[in-house]
Order: sequence, then C-alpha cells, then structure tokens
Amino acid sequence: MIVGLCLERSPEMIIGLLTILKAGGAYLPLDPDYPRERLAFMLADAGARVLVTHNALIDRLPAHGATLVRPDVDAAAIALQPTTAPACVPDPQHPAYVIYTSGSTGTPKGVIASHAGTANRIIAQNEIGAFAHSDICCQKTSIGFGDSIFETLGSLSLGARLVIVSNAIGKHPEQLRSILKKAQVTRLITVPALARILANGLETNALDDLSSWTLSGEVFSADLLNELVRSCPSCTLVNLYGSSEVTADAT
Repeated sequence: MIVGLCLERSPEMIIGLLTILKAGGAYLPLDPDYPRERLAFMLADAGARVLVTHNALIDRLPAHGATLVRPDVDAAAIALQPTTAPACVPDPQHPAYVIYTSGSTGTPKGVIASHAGTANRIIAQNEIGAFAHSDICCQKTSIGFGDSIFETLGSLSLGARLVIVSNAIGKHPEQLRSILKKAQVTRLITVPALARILANGLETNALDDLSSWTLSGEVFSADLLNELVRSCPSCTLVNLYGSSEVTADAT
C-alpha cells in the first residue's frame, strides 16, 4: 500500500516514515510547501489510500479520497493500537517509497524504490565513509528529494544521531550554519549551490566538526572544491551523481 506522508520536518515526520516502512507500506513524500496542483497530481497518480498529516496542514492539501491519519488529532486512538511489532515483513523487492521527478522535461513521474535498492544505497554510503556511533547527521532536505532519504535512513540505520532542521530554518543559510555549528554536526549532504553559500565568508573554526560533506544534485565545480578544501581542510568531500530511477546515486 502507498501511504502519503505530508508533515513538516520534525520528529513526527521521521516516526511516520519509519512506521510506514515497518508496517509494510511504501511512503509517498509530500512536501507541504508544494503547490496544491502538484500534491493533487501525486496523490492521484500514486493511488495513495492513506494520508498521514497534521491537522494544521489540512488547508494546504487538495481534495483527495485517502483515509486521514493525523498524529496530533488522532493521538488517543493511536495510543490504543498494539505495541507489538507488525506481523508483516517486507520482501526486499517490495516498494519502500515512491518519489516524483521534478517534471522539468515533461509530466512528473513517480519512481518506485525497493527495500533492497534503498538498503544497497545505504550500505554503499557507509562504504564510502563509515558512520561512527558518535556521528551527528543533519536532516534539512525537503522530504520530496532523494537526499532526504539517505540523510534520514542512512544515519539512523547505522546508529548515528540525527539533527532535524525545520522547514523555516532550512531556507536561511545563516541560521542553518549556526545550527550546524551549535549541534556539532559531523556529516552533511547538500547541493553544491548551498555548499557555496555556507562556505562563503566562513569564519575560522565555524564548521570544524564537519568530517564528511556529500555534494550531489548539481555540477560540483573545481573552484568550489578548492573553496571547500580551504574552508574545511579536515573534511572529506564526496561527489555523487545519479537519478531517482537508480535509488538516487549511481557514481
């Protein structure tokens, strides 16, 4: 079953994502900041039968036929549910999530990623630079983009701590940089454009805790590479490229 997940970045969003996977469903990420027309298309095209959202976001959503599950309003009913693990154990080839392309070259299309493909990608990420239990990762990417999957599942499945940056703060690089420093984040995933903004005018020791910085989604230019090497000399820089069809990254 495909389950729509429309929540602001928060602990509830992470819990919702993990709950859907554990129950054997595939989650459909729905960024509440998307236009209603795009949300309506995704819900209808994916055939989502259940939608997890907060009551405060109802007005942002289009008309739909999905059954609503609201962690805030329905908290009492949810608390009455069994606390034992679900009997369902997903097959490795079962869908884990459905993510939609931008549609920049035509109509957006939903790409189904399997549990096996997602797990393989997480394992590959760990082989590039092994996670430590002391690592502190950052979840600041829109739930509708592939990087969010590996910010979240990559860190939690390997025992690392996850710092969740709210939608509002994620839109302001100065505030994001302050959070990264205050939380002593060690692992970060960004597009190169954001990396350039974060590194621009970087004060001494501002991101000294950062040990691994992954850049994907855009061309990683040589001049940006040189700037990041100067700004974060002890940080390992990783450049990834891929597409949603190959579980986000291929090279």
